[in-house]
Amino acid sequence: MSARDDTTATELKWTPEQRAGIQTVGVSLLVSAAAGSGKTAVLAERCAYLVCDAAEPCDVDELLVVTFTQAAAAEMRSRIESALRKRLASAGESNERLARQLLLLDRAQISTLHGFCATLLRRHFHLLGLDPAFRVLDEEETMLLRHDVARQLFDTRYETDATGQFHRFIDAYGNGNDQPLLGRVIRMHELMSSVLDPDGWMQAAVARISQAAHAARLAETDLGQAMARKIIAWLENIRQDWVKLAKAINRIEGLEPYAEWVNEYIAAVQHWRKVFGEGDFDALGRQISSFDPGNLPPIRKAPPGKERIKAQIDALRKQMKQQSMYDLCRFTEQQWRDGLKQIQPAVEMFVDLVREFGRRFDSAKRELRALDFSDLERMALRILRANDRGQDLTPSAVALDCHRHFRHVLVDEYQDINEVQEAILKLVSRECVCEGHSGEAAGQRGANRPSAVCSDASDLTPNLFTVGDVKQSIYRFRLADPTRFLSRRQSLGRGPGARGRVIDLSSNFRSRAPLLNVINGVFERLMTQEAADIEYDQTQRLCAAARFPAADGGGCFRGAPVELHLLPQPARGGEEKTPDPLNKGSGVFFEEQADQAAGAAPDPDLDRTEREAAFVAKRIAELVGSGICVADKAADGAATLRPIRWRDIVVLLRSMKFKSRQFAEALRAAGIPVHTESGSGFFDTMEIRDMRALLSVLDNQQQDIPLAAVLRSPLAGLADPDDSLARIRLRYPDPASVPFHRAVVLYSNQVDDELAAQLRAFLADLREWRRLAHRRPLAEVLWHIYDTTGYLAFCAGMPDGQQRVANLIDL
Repeated sequence: MSARDDTTATELKWTPEQRAGIQTVGVSLLVSAAAGSGKTAVLAERCAYLVCDAAEPCDVDELLVVTFTQAAAAEMRSRIESALRKRLASAGESNERLARQLLLLDRAQISTLHGFCATLLRRHFHLLGLDPAFRVLDEEETMLLRHDVARQLFDTRYETDATGQFHRFIDAYGNGNDQPLLGRVIRMHELMSSVLDPDGWMQAAVARISQAAHAARLAETDLGQAMARKIIAWLENIRQDWVKLAKAINRIEGLEPYAEWVNEYIAAVQHWRKVFGEGDFDALGRQISSFDPGNLPPIRKAPPGKERIKAQIDALRKQMKQQSMYDLCRFTEQQWRDGLKQIQPAVEMFVDLVREFGRRFDSAKRELRALDFSDLERMALRILRANDRGQDLTPSAVALDCHRHFRHVLVDEYQDINEVQEAILKLVSRECVCEGHSGEAAGQRGANRPSAVCSDASDLTPNLFTVGDVKQSIYRFRLADPTRFLSRRQSLGRGPGARGRVIDLSSNFRSRAPLLNVINGVFERLMTQEAADIEYDQTQRLCAAARFPAADGGGCFRGAPVELHLLPQPARGGEEKTPDPLNKGSGVFFEEQADQAAGAAPDPDLDRTEREAAFVAKRIAELVGSGICVADKAADGAATLRPIRWRDIVVLLRSMKFKSRQFAEALRAAGIPVHTESGSGFFDTMEIRDMRALLSVLDNQQQDIPLAAVLRSPLAGLADPDDSLARIRLRYPDPASVPFHRAVVLYSNQVDDELAAQLRAFLADLREWRRLAHRRPLAEVLWHIYDTTGYLAFCAGMPDGQQRVANLIDL
């Protein structure tokens, strides 16, 4: 059902879809909100509507609002407060209920999911025997503790490896280097933390390998069927690649021999698919192993484009043969079984390492009276479900209490949740008891979906509101699972009388129509059901809804044309580039045109990233110098036009880690002010690495690597750091008897030269800093070190000095 439809003055600005997202209650609701569609505003306004305007208004502390970050939670709380104050101002200060809602706002549960879980655990700590004064480890502490525990585990296995099995495991899968395997154990444990039943998942994984290794027919096993699906998908993908290439060849006269050769390749792939059927691995292996397409036929009078097509054919052949699936498809069933039998002991050992790591990691955290973020989720899940096993989502007494207390549960960025987080949200809302009535019948869930025992929920209505955009899911590396958003979208709102509903917000209030048309044109080709699990249909398209001030004349940004600059490798050996006849007037610029527009010729000595950065710098300078106008908001909130400024421009990179510094340097060289958030991270910058090394030495001077790092930095004041470290090591060449930290002390005491004097002065500073660290707050100690060493001034004089100084102050 829907709440009352009367429209107040505050609702006039909303689109019909936004208003539905704000006012619809009594159903499970999913709002699929495209970029720039006012998602956050809708969520905040819905909270205000539920408290102030709904037919059955609730108190603000009866809302549970879950955001993805603390900053988003703070912004949401601020927006709700602003909406309440506007209503209070309109209703008059005498409205006691609205005034009371403002007082209750501080008690409202508006936080990240981890923040809510921490509150839940502190409230019900006795159910788990948990210390209510636990602290939450930050990501840096968790990472360090994980690595310490994993290293201790591996060291123990080395010491107790009487059979040599562990050593053989390291040799076989790490080439004698255990560090990659150590990282994989940690990563696997992280992955299992996001799974509802980690023990069951790992048991099933081992069982699948064992079943396939000993089965009479591989295609009849779970693992064999999964491999068959991957092979079928791979065959279809390469068929489509060859078909696309064949179409490109057919558009060029004179390349008929190439077209015939490619068509034979397509026919072969189609034959492979037919032979393979649903899982004939032996037949497929024979066909692929015996296939020999031969060389490309010669073409005497080569038409334009022949070399380009030939290069594409060679690249596609090479790409196909370099893919792991190509080699896997050549295996016979017996080879598959033999290989699985061979790896089964290693799989069992790996799973055992993951489980033992989990036990040791939990023990280490208990000693610290601390939890990590995964603990918050998993322990909250234990409290919220009656049976802490398998996929069961029967609500506990605590969950049922949440059902009564929270009238509405609202979740932002739903596309970035994982399985455990989804289970928590279903348990804390009424979804776990109303799910059977909300369009997802038990028979529709599938074997891998959590089951919920539906109690008598006749007096409860669904109260879970979720909003997000699967196209903006960016946290898969943090184990987010956007398919859960897609599953929820598919399951809600089916058939008459369904208690679920999906609302699509596609109106974009940020960008101009010509720009959105280009974006739609790109994504409708790239985002398909096969490639991205979602079709870029009318519900996903971005529709221009923003109003921009009218431009009296030219010189204003209108959203088009969109420029695409192609920068191929510079011509070498006197070769001439053939211009593309489709380029003229298309908005696509090749390197020569781009450089002519910027007033420069390409420099062959620059690498690709440097050339891109140099061109971007010139293009930005040209835009700002042109005086083009852009839209902005005046002080009174009205839309206005003003000349473009440096801060209106952003450079987006595929990889910050490897490119951001080169781009920043190119922009600064062109006199363009730039700020970059380094992809290497705050803790990987030079100045922060120096200070972290110094703090490690202050904690324990007998650490060779941190001490060497400090001596190489300006903090130590050595005249020639690299030469100095070499002289110390040459003086005491045996690291086994004289470790480096001891060699530094001995050199300062036993040698009488300039280096020894510098070392004595530095060691005296270390003793003073360590004394201060025991008596004063760490922040004061850092400022003292900055002052006495002049390190702030040194960093300020380096490239990007302002950012480096800001990093040190932030530390």
